[in-house]
Amino acid sequence: MHTIRRINIRNNTESNTSKNSRNSRKLFEFSIIEPMKVIVFDDTRIKLDLSYDQNSNQHILSFQEAYKYFSKIFFISDLHFSDSTVFDTYRNSHFSSVYEMDTKIVQSWNEKVDANSLIFILGDLVVDKDSFRAAHFLYQLNGYKIIVSGNHDPKEFSKPKVIDLTFDRMSFILVHALSDVSKNYKNPNKYYLHGHTHNGFLTDKKYSIDYYTNELLKRLKEKRALNVNLEFHEYKPLELSEVLKLIELSKK
Repeated sequence: MHTIRRINIRNNTESNTSKNSRNSRKLFEFSIIEPMKVIVFDDTRIKLDLSYDQNSNQHILSFQEAYKYFSKIFFISDLHFSDSTVFDTYRNSHFSSVYEMDTKIVQSWNEKVDANSLIFILGDLVVDKDSFRAAHFLYQLNGYKIIVSGNHDPKEFSKPKVIDLTFDRMSFILVHALSDVSKNYKNPNKYYLHGHTHNGFLTDKKYSIDYYTNELLKRLKEKRALNVNLEFHEYKPLELSEVLKLIELSKK
């Protein structure tokens, strides 16, 4: 059983205007699916603003008062739970079976992500767009989840396709595949966090972790794009601080 709470967010045009006033402007609507802790938006593209509260020493997500304090922010993509094709093609050198793959991904997630974290899943959660299987795994994963739709996600998570995210002085575009971002939407002042791409060289023993880390940094420097597919990051979510560290490394 799960419950869905509907939230309407409004931004007052005047500081002394009440939330119920006709002068208030609706920004967007979203739902919170409990107890899976999945935040679902209605719009294909949304803008979110992250900041840091020095007084409370907490990250703040400005769109929701009740859930605005999070211990940490994470990013991940392409979990592909129960996907035998992805297992056979990319992951059979890391796991002995699809069951072990699923189990260890959940374990690694929960060891790093606590119940009060926020994590952006940049598409491809589960095999065959299976809603029931998606719910099965979402129940097991710690934290509040926002899913950016990929090409293998259930229709319940078909939005948003793109999130424009601001954090202090950093700006990001969150998307499953870079091809989902139209040319006129690209911004040279933003970094692009994405997934979708699986690289076969990861299954080849002759390549070290340093090799594909350097490949990621090279692409980050040239394209301002970072692939957060868990295959590139030891099958774990990337914390925001780790993303910022990779960006700084790419500048050297």
